[in-house]
Amino acid sequence: MADHDDDHVLQAMLAADCTRSFVLMLQEENSVPIGVILSGAHAQITTMMALALGPEEAAKLCEKAADNLRTLPSQEEVELATVKAAGNA
Repeated sequence: MADHDDDHVLQAMLAADCTRSFVLMLQEENSVPIGVILSGAHAQITTMMALALGPEEAAKLCEKAADNLRTLPSQEEVELATVKAAGNA
């Protein structure tokens, strides 16, 4: 069973990498704002999830993703954490 789960994880990672590459290619080649591309991709993916998995399962997965997003640091927090200290203290 673990091998089956590992295969799904690897397949999901490949799908994520391909999706990322495609979204960035659209943005670079068409100068469309990344937010517009992501909104369209989100609408298409969530619709496909509902059709493939059923609306209840798709909603559960989206809710889990939303919960995970809420725990991420803000952009300001990331910038503050990555600022290099000045001097040799």
